[in-house]
Amino acid sequence: GQHCYRVIHGTREPIPECPAVQCLAGKRRCDMVRQEPHLGNRWLHITVDPVLGPQGEVVSLVHTVRDVSTEKRHQENLERLNRVSLSLSASLDLGEVVDTAVAAMAPASGTAAIALLDETESHLEVVAARGLHGEDVRGMRIALDQLPPEVVKQVRVGQQVLLLEDASQAPQVLRDLPHWHEYRTFVVFPLVVRGQAIGVLTISSTEAGPPSEENVGFLNSYAAAIALAVDNARLYRETDWELRRRVAQMEAIMASMGEGLVVADTQGVVLFCNRAAEALLGVERTQFLGQPTAVFNQLLSTRIVEPARWQRALAEGLERAKGEVGYRFPFTALLPERRELEATLFVVESGGRRLGTGAVLRDVTREREVDRMKSDFIAIASHELRTPMTVV
Repeated sequence: GQHCYRVIHGTREPIPECPAVQCLAGKRRCDMVRQEPHLGNRWLHITVDPVLGPQGEVVSLVHTVRDVSTEKRHQENLERLNRVSLSLSASLDLGEVVDTAVAAMAPASGTAAIALLDETESHLEVVAARGLHGEDVRGMRIALDQLPPEVVKQVRVGQQVLLLEDASQAPQVLRDLPHWHEYRTFVVFPLVVRGQAIGVLTISSTEAGPPSEENVGFLNSYAAAIALAVDNARLYRETDWELRRRVAQMEAIMASMGEGLVVADTQGVVLFCNRAAEALLGVERTQFLGQPTAVFNQLLSTRIVEPARWQRALAEGLERAKGEVGYRFPFTALLPERRELEATLFVVESGGRRLGTGAVLRDVTREREVDRMKSDFIAIASHELRTPMTVV
């Protein structure tokens, strides 16, 4: 004898999106999914079908109500997992990854923490913690020999979730923490990558009772996403460190070369200039590093003979360097003193892809002097040899 909106929605009048009102107006099936606070926040799928009379009029409505709370939570968990996974993959910084992970998982009445095995695999180090008293455990190092054998096995093998429904039964090293007595449940999720355990995700709660099987399944999936993100961040850090080491090594080698070296990228921005090039050209690299080559050329225009000839030779050389192994051309520098130089242009490539261009500069002043002396000697000798023949 009561209105449907009172029975289903617990309201005194139809809700704005009421499917029954829409069904009456359209004479067709209408449905909706709605969370009902008066029913303990259950999610209901409500379907309304019209019953039509002989003249096509609506004579009654049939309401079908189905509880879809479990499906809705599952959908929300999947959406949440997707959002968090995207957040984790957005960074390759290990600190940002673990902080993002615990921030997304910290319960309203508890603590989420991530502890990773150190290089010796003898300690767990808490690298991130968020929530109630999270700062109490951040940075903490736990020796595996202080943990019960079953916990150590779970950490090393990482094959199953460890659930303690009574936090007072946790290892002594945890019970000694300030405020630990406030927790009621403690869950440990393994972080595993390629079959290798790298650490754990822990969820401590002040609420009594174990988490639902559905939540445990979701958190376990989330732990897998965290493990992958942590592994990617570690690999990036190791690769980045190795790359930086090699770059530093190569820069040290190029900086100590006896020949001058100048390198620019495909956009014409000067990336590198060693000390030898500075000395040969009488310039300071701080004046043009990171600047277009036009700035570099403008700087040279007051330091070399016939700058227009330099520009032509450079343009021709860059074009010819694409098909030749090192195109050479001479030029004369005026500062810090007049000297004869030779530039060898080359193209920087990797896998057939052009990355930039470079020039090796060499001081050939002494070689040119020797060549001139040799030419002069030959000319004088030839003249002296010809003179006696003329007398005869």
